[in-house]
Amino acid sequence: MLKYLLLFVTGAGLSFLLTPLVRWVAIRNKVLDMPEARKVHSKPIPRLGGVGIFLAFILTVMLVLSPWRLFEIPFADVGAHWSKGFMAAAGIIVALGILDDLKPLGARVKFLTQVLAALVAISFGYVITHVDLPGGRTVELGMWAVPVTLVWIVGLTNAFNLIDGLDGLAAGVALIASLTLFGVALLGQNVELALLCALLAGCLLGFLPYNFHPASIFLGDSGSLFLGFLLAVLSITSAHKSTVAVSLLIPILAFGLPIMDTLLAMLRRFLRGLHVMETTDEGRLRLFFLRGKTMFEADRDHIHHRLMRLGLYHRNAVIFLYAACAAFGGAALLMAAYRNANTGLVLLAVALAVGVAVRKLHYEELQLLRNGSVATLSRFPILGIQAVQIPSDLLLVSLAYYFAYQLRFEGVFEGAAKECLITTLPAVLLTKIVVFHISGLYHTRWRYAGVPELLRGGRSMVLGSAAAAAVLAVFNYEQCGWAVLVMDFFLMSAFVLGSRFSARLAEYYAQSNPANKQRVLIYGTGPQAALLIHELLLNSDHLRTPVGFIDEHRGARRKFLHGYPILGTSAVMPEVLSQGDITELIIAAVNVPASRMTEIQNLCRQHNVVVRQYRTTIDNLTRLDEPATLAPVN
Repeated sequence: MLKYLLLFVTGAGLSFLLTPLVRWVAIRNKVLDMPEARKVHSKPIPRLGGVGIFLAFILTVMLVLSPWRLFEIPFADVGAHWSKGFMAAAGIIVALGILDDLKPLGARVKFLTQVLAALVAISFGYVITHVDLPGGRTVELGMWAVPVTLVWIVGLTNAFNLIDGLDGLAAGVALIASLTLFGVALLGQNVELALLCALLAGCLLGFLPYNFHPASIFLGDSGSLFLGFLLAVLSITSAHKSTVAVSLLIPILAFGLPIMDTLLAMLRRFLRGLHVMETTDEGRLRLFFLRGKTMFEADRDHIHHRLMRLGLYHRNAVIFLYAACAAFGGAALLMAAYRNANTGLVLLAVALAVGVAVRKLHYEELQLLRNGSVATLSRFPILGIQAVQIPSDLLLVSLAYYFAYQLRFEGVFEGAAKECLITTLPAVLLTKIVVFHISGLYHTRWRYAGVPELLRGGRSMVLGSAAAAAVLAVFNYEQCGWAVLVMDFFLMSAFVLGSRFSARLAEYYAQSNPANKQRVLIYGTGPQAALLIHELLLNSDHLRTPVGFIDEHRGARRKFLHGYPILGTSAVMPEVLSQGDITELIIAAVNVPASRMTEIQNLCRQHNVVVRQYRTTIDNLTRLDEPATLAPVN
């Protein structure tokens, strides 16, 4: 470990000594980050901090690690390619960052320059030719090697640029990521990668005292772009063997926070500009457009901004994100150390943690995914048929047919059975889709599906399976066997009808989502209350969500109606109104005594709750004893 400690201390010392010099140069030349609405600092702060890290890193490589090193240390050698290929590519990135710090460049110029630097690195052999998947499987990328490498390098470079929004955040995240890669390299006995990670970690540690809150110098684009680029290259082998240094999931976890922040930024910016208008009478898509904002427009909604908006102080938000990065790094090291273990539990834990974290951040744009606005796109009609239904049915019918063969032959079918599956699948697909269309499966309003729609869907399944069996019999494919067709019928029915009713359940949940809706209490549990629930859930114009019911029958307490609890009699109303954040009470009961009505109104007035009455009436517009009138003809 002595060689790694030596590099760590050398990088930290050089960075600690060079950073004040770089800060002096930045102040003297007025390379300052000025305060503005999108930023969190209140006074001008010098940029170019990344130049100090870059110089410390490159000087150490030239003094200690390169084949032409000035100090002869036989156990420390990273090969000539780091002194040529990487320095050329990194020089382009740092020059781009310095120019952007001096005068902001356009997004297109920055992107094209990053692509150029990535191509230079690729030309020197930093290419992902294959990836190792969990379970020991290897996927050769072939002609996709260069595009995948290009996306990885440019994407990670921009990810660290986006996360550089708080004092010490990007540098600290890079430090934790470099230590994670250092641990992975030691586990994989990759000495070259371990040496470079130890050096980078030391350079970052020497810079952090000047960059941690309150910062006296910022990384600037020269630093954030360089760190992202360097870590992207480090995650590709440094042994010049054109393979991935670690398995696919390990670097993704090591850089989990920057990657998650970038993906969230892309998703919410897309949803922020997305508008879907829908007619209220027919429920069909009427208009789809972008409101003029692009995914490249900067904002103050990154993860660190949201944490500060939720009440965390600047320093505490940074420390919290350090802990999140350390958790990601720990998961990466766990997967690297126990490659033969089942990675599903680790990935499940990470996915659950990410889901909970994103939910706690309360992104308004992501509410579109919950309240059903984006789901409207799935109902876009093409030639009178909803766009998503036929492609999804093709997939589901194919899966049902395949799994029927798997069950029939107990997972092992070769020869004639396999040939029969491949040969008959196109005919089965075409026959069933045509029968589905003729039988009216694609003209059913599954948004309001019930027992009648289920029966119509079952009829389509029976007719589709019968037609497919007839086609197979005509073309003499009896060797498929009736057992396969019977299993296929049940699987297809479960898949196709299940997908439609699951969409109905998802939409029911989306409409009942309480986000941005007024909470209402319903008095009564009779037929009118059931009609009111459907009206509130299906008509999005109301912007109300039910909380529960009040019922005067004492035995009804702790029961549920349409998924909402019956809270009790009117005796519990004072407690419910005071604790439930109720804005309205809707009376959906008939023949309420006048005394009870007065009592309810007085109680609601005390809690500033509006009282409304829900009625269902059928009004006559014409009378049979009146003569019909005709409009005059011009």
